[in-house]
Amino acid sequence: MSFLYFFRHGQAGPRDDYDTLSDTGRAQARCLGEYLAAQPVRFSAVLSGGLRRQRETMEGVAEAYARAGIELPAPAIDAGWDEFDLFGIYAQVAPRMCAEDPAFREAFEKERQIAQSPDSRIHRQWTACDSALLHAWLDNRYQVEIESWPAFLERVRGNRQRIPVTSDGEAIAIFTSATPMSVWVASALEAGQHKIMRLTGAVYNSAMTVLRLQDGHLDLVTFNATPHLAAPELRTLR
Repeated sequence: MSFLYFFRHGQAGPRDDYDTLSDTGRAQARCLGEYLAAQPVRFSAVLSGGLRRQRETMEGVAEAYARAGIELPAPAIDAGWDEFDLFGIYAQVAPRMCAEDPAFREAFEKERQIAQSPDSRIHRQWTACDSALLHAWLDNRYQVEIESWPAFLERVRGNRQRIPVTSDGEAIAIFTSATPMSVWVASALEAGQHKIMRLTGAVYNSAMTVLRLQDGHLDLVTFNATPHLAAPELRTLR
């Protein structure tokens, strides 16, 4: 039996520099590390996706452990835990949707103009264009050269084959993103694919989800926990 501790990355940067942590994201990672270091749980292995925002979150936690005089295992970087490529979807799908749908084109151009301001709230929101493009990708409406939704699911579920073997009751830390975490939660709950994105939309930055892996079966222990985020301004979704 192993306990899998999933951690979503901290708040990322603006839309034009998303794959890095914002100042808030770095604070969330630091708070997460300080909270974990004060708990009795110790990790026998640490895994992280290859995205910068995932690795920076893991590094923020490791720094908090080091300040507490606690050593974490050397992390294994595995791109199998990466998030799907939303900006690749934008690049390949948005031009086709703009050509086909004048209303989408108008909304898309408006959002692009708003996003030029670094202080715009659009950098912290999931927009109507985001949803339209995501559903086009989920429905496989267009042939794209980036990873498809079925291939993404296969990749994330296939990570089970690379989970380190641990002694009974040991814990593994996994630094990833909201959707890979939700794929695993949906598997534990035996929920259909349509639930994955609903779960994803609820996950806070730096939130903790714990699954128990026993005899090949997954059980949900904790979902979307944020005991380390006492300050309301640190509870962010994007």
